[in-house]
Amino acid sequence: ETLTLPVTPDSPCVIEYSDDFDVRMGPVVCDGEGSPYFSLNRREGELGETFLYRWRDGWDVVALRPLVKEVVGPCAMSDRGVLSFSDAGVMYVACVVCKQGGDWADSSNEIVLLTSHDLGETFQSYLISEMNATTSNWLPSLERHAGHNAVGVPQLIYTHGHKGVGCDPGIGTEIRHV
Repeated sequence: ETLTLPVTPDSPCVIEYSDDFDVRMGPVVCDGEGSPYFSLNRREGELGETFLYRWRDGWDVVALRPLVKEVVGPCAMSDRGVLSFSDAGVMYVACVVCKQGGDWADSSNEIVLLTSHDLGETFQSYLISEMNATTSNWLPSLERHAGHNAVGVPQLIYTHGHKGVGCDPGIGTEIRHV
């Protein structure tokens, strides 16, 4: 429906709202039928956690931390996930997990990839980065449809290194491609 701008917490499009929310949202993607999906990282409570939101005649929410724990053990999730769909309808979710802290650039951050062949009903989990509690793996990005490209298995890039202070070229952060 048409919205009156500006959108406020009382607008009909608001999914959730609280003055106490501390959240990070990922980009919206759509499946082959046009249903939207996005991820949201919540930093309330003891551990940060990321959730998949998917449209099913209303918003359905899937907790992702239990799925990433299969490959990394107990963890927090320090940032939102990024999503993509392949041409074959496979959903890909690249997540940032951490064993300590929970900061978005925590030194224990690792990248875990979740795949689903049934629109998020079930998932397979894969550790992408090499577990190392002293060097952060963070800021993942997945290739998405842009109107002209075919996406078989989406390209994944992420950063590996330290966040540094300011614009220090000596930090040596790498961009890794999978």
